[in-house]
Parts: sequence; structure tokens; C-alpha cells
Amino acid sequence: MDLGCGTGRFTAVLAERFNAAVVGVEPSEKMRRQAVSNAQHQRVTYIAGSAEKIPCQDASFDAVFCSMVIHHFSSMPDACRELFRVLRPGGIVFVRTDLKECIDRVRFYDFFPTAKAASLERTPTVAGLSQQFEAAGFAKIHHGSITQQIDLSLTSHYERIKLRGLSTLEVLPEEEFLAGIELMRQAAEAEVEPVPVTEDIGVVVFQKSDKVINNG
Repeated sequence: MDLGCGTGRFTAVLAERFNAAVVGVEPSEKMRRQAVSNAQHQRVTYIAGSAEKIPCQDASFDAVFCSMVIHHFSSMPDACRELFRVLRPGGIVFVRTDLKECIDRVRFYDFFPTAKAASLERTPTVAGLSQQFEAAGFAKIHHGSITQQIDLSLTSHYERIKLRGLSTLEVLPEEEFLAGIELMRQAAEAEVEPVPVTEDIGVVVFQKSDKVINNG
């Protein structure tokens, strides 16, 4: 299952990579339509549903992939219980998400301290996330991070950030955003040679099993 699959960015890739049947679960009808249009695959099915109410039978999945979606869950306890229900014994939940431990390596926060502070308030730690899953019967078997390239340079990063498409920037007062984006523009202008902008994305893996080896 690709839970909160959005427009299907990963759904067809998962089906191809693991040679598996994948169900993309997404509450937004608009995103599901885009997924069906843009990310079709013979082993992929898209259905309406949410983390708190997954319209699938008990013990019907081997794995659930959750990419950058847990902050959208309206109830983490309910979501964790649903994930436990739909997984077979030994099944895993692979969570790819922002974590407090990685916030300092998000480049644009250097220019928007208020946005960083707001993100720190709502972003979980590994321990906090683990507590939620463990309360539902899971065990954490791994945690770490993946460093990914976001933009080719600070200049290209600035060009994207100035569009203000990120939710963490939408809440900033106009004058604060303009001040931050100006500082970012100046820093980009001062960049002698292009340096790729990277971010660390947290990865935490949980298992539905009574006997697991915790190597996290």
C-alpha cells in the first residue's frame, strides 16, 4: 500500500521495483484522478481512503509506504491502529518524513527562522513517532535518514522558494517573507560556483511482529 499516494509519484515505482500489486490510498479525488492519468501501472489500483479509515480488509498487506504524509494524519493513534489492522504478521510500515533531528539541514530555514521554529513545533522526533507506533503494537526495526538533492544550486533553490509554495512559508507575515527571500537572493548572488542544495529526510521502519530485531 502507498498510503497518501497523492498523484502517484511513488505508486507505480513501488509496483515495478518490487514486482508487486500496489494499492494507492488517497483521500483527494483530484489527486487520485491525476494519479490514474499520470501514474498508471497494470499492478496498481487507486482507491479513496484516509489513514484513519483504510477501506481494506484485515491482514491484507505485506507493507505500507508512507511518504511525507504523517503530518496530514488527523489522528496518529487511529492511523497506527489501522495500519496494524491491515498488515499481515511481520508486515512493515516504511515512513519517510521530516524529523526534528533533520531540521537543521534544511537550507531555506537559514533565511526564515520563524518558519523553522513553527516546523520544529509540529515535526516529530524519532522517539515520539516510535512511541505512537509502539502503542499500537509495532516495533521499530530501523531509523536513519536519506540525503537527497533538492536543487542544483542555491540560485535554483531561491527561484523555487520565492514562489512561496511550501506550507511552512504560507503562514509567515508578508514583510517577514520578503525580508527572508531577499537575504536568500543575496546569498545566491554571492555563490561563486553552483553547489547542490541537499536535505536529509528521515526514514523510520516499523514491524508488526512479536519477534523483531531492533537494529535502529
